[in-house]
Amino acid sequence: MKNFVKFFVGGLISLLLVVLLSCGEDAGLGSTVDVLPPELSISYPPAAAAINGTFEFAGTCSDDKGVVRVEVSVKNLDTGVDYGKSLAKIAEDSLTWSISINKKTESGFELPDGNYQLEVTAYDKSGRKSGLGTRQFTIDNTPPVFVITKPGVDRNAYVTKNSRSRYGSLFSIEGTIADDHSISRMDVQVYDKNGQPVSSEPYTEEEIATTGGTSVTIARFIANGTDITNQRYNEVYKIGDEDSKGNKDYTCTVTISDSTKQYTEPGDNGVEGGNSTSVVYLYDDIYQEYMSAKQ
Repeated sequence: MKNFVKFFVGGLISLLLVVLLSCGEDAGLGSTVDVLPPELSISYPPAAAAINGTFEFAGTCSDDKGVVRVEVSVKNLDTGVDYGKSLAKIAEDSLTWSISINKKTESGFELPDGNYQLEVTAYDKSGRKSGLGTRQFTIDNTPPVFVITKPGVDRNAYVTKNSRSRYGSLFSIEGTIADDHSISRMDVQVYDKNGQPVSSEPYTEEEIATTGGTSVTIARFIANGTDITNQRYNEVYKIGDEDSKGNKDYTCTVTISDSTKQYTEPGDNGVEGGNSTSVVYLYDDIYQEYMSAKQ
């Protein structure tokens, strides 16, 4: 009987040991071994985006065991300079990532204007990595250059020499614009001889053509006309008022903006406005300086 008890106890201990071992971390081996790599995508900003300022890159990521690291690198495609790897911020649910790029410094932005490629890789707890996600984009933080031909007189020349550009029934802004991207808008504020704006808001024209020179009609007189340029002409020249005859003096400011956008809120379409400038170069001044330097 004693031997039987010893055998039974010994067998019970052995059985418990087997049960304990079977319930350990290796139980259900296929459910604990990480065999799948993470998945990753880039969703913001859109491919081939023309960007200005500091911006966000963002996307999605996933893994059956959780994404623990997302590495981002940026390379300048024009110069070949590789700016190294940085770690993106991963959301608490490990399903999205984001990173801020091209921060503003005292001397300007970290990345110069040019064409770039972003490369992104996600890693899980086991060290497995996703496929390489790539996206090309352009950085442009330089405002357009506008050499204006008409009106071609600055305020100083008007005051000292009584010089002015003369218009009849059509008021247009003309010249040559240089920029790496298209010009999305031109804003023109017209002032009367006393320096008071003739309208509460600048006159705006969009999608400005630059090939072969620029000529943008701001205001035009057409008898009984009702389009926006005719409305502006009536507003400037005060058609119908007793003071609507003879020559009248005006000044104006011109602001042009390129088509680059700011991308700071993943999910939006980018903020328009681009790089803007209200500085214009008079063609006559540039021409004379250039020609005198050649002689």
